Amino acid sequence: MQNFLTPQLRDKLILTTPKGALGNVAAFLLVLALVWPKIDSNLIIWSIFFILVVTARLYLYFLYKNRRVVLQQIIRFYITLAILTAVVWAGVLWLVFNDADTIHRLFLGFIFSGLAAGGVVLFSVIVQLSIAYASILLLSYAFWSFMHGVKIDWLIGLGAIFLWLYLVKISKDLHQMFADVISLTHQKEKYALDLQKSLKRLKMLFDNIPVGIFFYDKELRILDANEEVFTILGLNYEKFLGYELTKLTDERLINALKESIAQGRGIKLEGEFIIENPYKRICMRLHVTPVYNERGEIVGGLGIIQDITHEYEAKKKLEHYAQFYLTNPNPVLQLDCKTHKIVVENDAAKELRILMSDWEAFQDQLCETSKQKVEKQIGKKYYSFFVVDVNRHLRNVYAEDITAQKLAAKEAEFYAYYDELTKLPRKKIFVEFVKKAMKHAKRYKRLNALLFLDLDDFKKINDTFGHSVGDMFLITVAGRLQKILRGEDVITRFGGDEFAILLTNLPGNTTLAKEKVEHVIEKIFEEFNIPLFIDGVKIYPSISIGVALFDYGDVDEFMKNADIAMYAAKKSGKNRALFFDEYMHINLLQKNRIFNDLEQVQLSKDFLLYLQPIYNLQKRDFDSAEALIRWNFKQKSIMSPALFIDLLKESKQLYRVTLWILQEATKLASEFDNFEYISVNIGLQDLLHPDFQKDIGYLIEQQNIAPERLVLEITESEAVEDFAAMQQQIEYLKSLGFRIAIDDFGAGYPSLYYLKHFSVDMIKIDKSFIDNLEESQKDFVLIRAVLELARVLDLGSVVEGVERESQIKILENLDAKRVQGYYFAEPMPKDKLVQFLQKTTSSHSH
Repeated sequence: MQNFLTPQLRDKLILTTPKGALGNVAAFLLVLALVWPKIDSNLIIWSIFFILVVTARLYLYFLYKNRRVVLQQIIRFYITLAILTAVVWAGVLWLVFNDADTIHRLFLGFIFSGLAAGGVVLFSVIVQLSIAYASILLLSYAFWSFMHGVKIDWLIGLGAIFLWLYLVKISKDLHQMFADVISLTHQKEKYALDLQKSLKRLKMLFDNIPVGIFFYDKELRILDANEEVFTILGLNYEKFLGYELTKLTDERLINALKESIAQGRGIKLEGEFIIENPYKRICMRLHVTPVYNERGEIVGGLGIIQDITHEYEAKKKLEHYAQFYLTNPNPVLQLDCKTHKIVVENDAAKELRILMSDWEAFQDQLCETSKQKVEKQIGKKYYSFFVVDVNRHLRNVYAEDITAQKLAAKEAEFYAYYDELTKLPRKKIFVEFVKKAMKHAKRYKRLNALLFLDLDDFKKINDTFGHSVGDMFLITVAGRLQKILRGEDVITRFGGDEFAILLTNLPGNTTLAKEKVEHVIEKIFEEFNIPLFIDGVKIYPSISIGVALFDYGDVDEFMKNADIAMYAAKKSGKNRALFFDEYMHINLLQKNRIFNDLEQVQLSKDFLLYLQPIYNLQKRDFDSAEALIRWNFKQKSIMSPALFIDLLKESKQLYRVTLWILQEATKLASEFDNFEYISVNIGLQDLLHPDFQKDIGYLIEQQNIAPERLVLEITESEAVEDFAAMQQQIEYLKSLGFRIAIDDFGAGYPSLYYLKHFSVDMIKIDKSFIDNLEESQKDFVLIRAVLELARVLDLGSVVEGVERESQIKILENLDAKRVQGYYFAEPMPKDKLVQFLQKTTSSHSH
């Protein structure tokens, strides 16, 4: 029953607890007064239960009031304690007053009636609770009275039952009253919001209406005006505000403004007027009306001006006022509602009437309506008919085509429920379909499936081909998915590149249901194995799919399960589908535990810097190294960064760790002074951090880091969204003495673009170029070209991922300078590197 409580009703229920407790304590004192001074064990036991229940109710009240948390548990406890209160009161009848005389029984009836009435008032927010409370009290009292067998007790018992029936009705009425009050409150808030929107629309109308509007005070000084006034009068805003209209050259304008204020009436003026400063002659229509304050005093006026130069020139050529109707491009006519005849109409009105099969009935409507505007659909178009009374019988009717506005309103209503791009249902509608499917599954012992689909690398499509191609790609994907599904299945776009599919009415057996889903997935992958051609661009779509089977339960949980399975599919290599299982949930929990551990790490205690030496092929010696972070996880095991770097990014700690690495790398560079440099990886997320320059400056000044001994490796696989900011940061680092290298060169985003736009000193060539160097002629040509490019651009180079002696021989023949990889050494702690270098030096000397 508590599920339907609004916050207002919930407050009404719980925050009146002290009143209820006070009434119960008062009744408790009356009971003690009835039995005083006779105190027995039954009374003591009953009193203890009473005090415990009332105290518990007050505790829940203070918990709710102080913490302001709405917990279903608290509401359930509250209801339980309210029922227990009634039960405790019913218990006093048998425990304490079983042998009471008639006077005492009658007095108890008054107490129980008061408690029941009070409970109905306090608990009527939940009508079932108030009825239950009154029922326990009054029906227990009635039964207790009947047990005594005396005639007056039978009458008292019947009275209690009648009172109970009356209170049941009162409880329902009170509950409805509370619901109505809350409804009225909501309506009031809605009206306030509507008023605010209306004021905004009014302001927009004031600023954009194609007539000039201005306000002035009693001294004829301009207070405010819209843009059209300045356009008509040829003035600018700064000069016009505060402008004294008495300075106008044309006395007719001044007299009209003064007369309106003096006589307290509106005045209309139309004609050709001379405006000076600058001098201009304009035809305009002026309508001025006085403005009153709240006391009914005239404080100024409102003026409306309209440039009617063209209209005025046209009027001079017209002999009769009726020609206004004939020349208007919109349908205009004048009706004589007494004779039901058309006095005059233009061609547009005639053409419109021909299209109307019910003109006679509509004419009667125009004559009888009290509205100033009537809307009507004629064929496929919509029109507004503006009705203006000329006299008792004549009405002018002006029609305007509002088809565009109507279609726009319908379109806006459509897109409130459907995705604007793909025309698929929005999530709100999709969830309703899921709920409906759950009810069906529960009733007929069936299963459903939620499929979450993510378009792999969609951002690259947008970045490479533009958003227009990306949008068409999404539309095409939506169309292909709809073509695959059954009519009863539902598909939605959650936004971005994510879609969701609901497969309903699947077999109740999990294995059979999975087979059905797998069949649909096979059709999806078959469909998307075919490339898409969009604006001449050939795109091979890749989709990761997560599946969650369900019957009945929590919609959010099912969606979360499908989402977990989808991300597991992406992590497994993309372009595949996975069904949700508990292992995925366990992995997520494990990830969260690691995430929590990362939030508590101490940099110098929990992180280590390993070094992987870099070999100079020309010097035949190790002359530099790359610093690589490791996590000494709980001082028990060394964890690779592949397991926690992404989590560091999520926890917003990567930047702090990067600054620490720079400090530690400088210390290592001073210890290995025979090394030319130590390189450090730095991500774009760190490089573009708003405090990066300030923090680097601090490290140089206060922590004595040595830029000339460090090479910063920028990971090329990350997309650069702000090239200007990136270029600025690189120039800043170089001005401090740092050298810049592009890491994983050739494996990520456009390498040549980086070389063209960024001032770098070195490239670290990705290991993918040499993995098949001995067998692949293409790889040989590519690595040779990249090394030659580095030489031409006077860039240092390091070939990464060297694992075989055969690779080294080829690289030596290609005149490569530096190489790095597990063939020489794996990343190792500082002390092991010292031993390694000593050992290699000793072997070289021999």
